Amino acid sequence: MSAARVSWLSLVLLAAGCALSAEGELPEIEVTQHGLRLPGVPRELRTGEVSVVLSSFMQPKDRLGLPTDSYRSVKVKGATVTLTRGGGGDLSFVHNLSITVNGLQGFLAGVAPVEAAHYERASSGAAGSSIDLHNGGPVEVVDAWRDPTTVLTVEAVGDLPEEPWTVDVTVRVSALLQY
Repeated sequence: MSAARVSWLSLVLLAAGCALSAEGELPEIEVTQHGLRLPGVPRELRTGEVSVVLSSFMQPKDRLGLPTDSYRSVKVKGATVTLTRGGGGDLSFVHNLSITVNGLQGFLAGVAPVEAAHYERASSGAAGSSIDLHNGGPVEVVDAWRDPTTVLTVEAVGDLPEEPWTVDVTVRVSALLQY
């Protein structure tokens, strides 16, 4: 079909009140926050295991170039935290790790974030330089994803190092789109 006929057909459909829409699925998207620096915890401040929390602000939907209202569903399928600096090259000092997701508007209003993925190290296990976090199934985060800024929060609990340590956080999501 020629371009002129396609354009003419589109105009006829629009004039008749018909709207063209498309739906699709992005089965797996990886969004990575590089170089998140978690603080060290001096030994003199400890009374047992310690916890650190770091929030990172991102705009993942801008990287895909799609309008925020085109996302019908966005589900976190899992995440990976990779040690890039410090910590002796091994994350075995982490006993529990969680990643939550919220929109900036909800974050500022005190709305509870959605736990997107969690990790608990077995007492006899070693972690290595990266940790895979999972959830009980895909977790819906479309409201946070549609927010102009998405807040990704990492919380680590364990015998954390005294010096700051740096990680990359990769979140794996799927999305349903309608445009």
